[in-house]
Amino acid sequence: MLLVAISLKLGLWQPLELAAYQSLFHLRGPVGWDSRIAIIEIDEPSLAELGAFP
Repeated sequence: MLLVAISLKLGLWQPLELAAYQSLFHLRGPVGWDSRIAIIEIDEPSLAELGAFP
């Protein structure tokens, strides 16, 4: 616990966390697109009617 507190104080935790994430993502391998992803396009007439922030 003391080692974690010292590493947080010295700013060593973030590079270690980043290295761990990169290793885990590399081990996981490529991930395909999720079928739930949708692309939404707002056309100009709708934008003119609703405004920039409907």
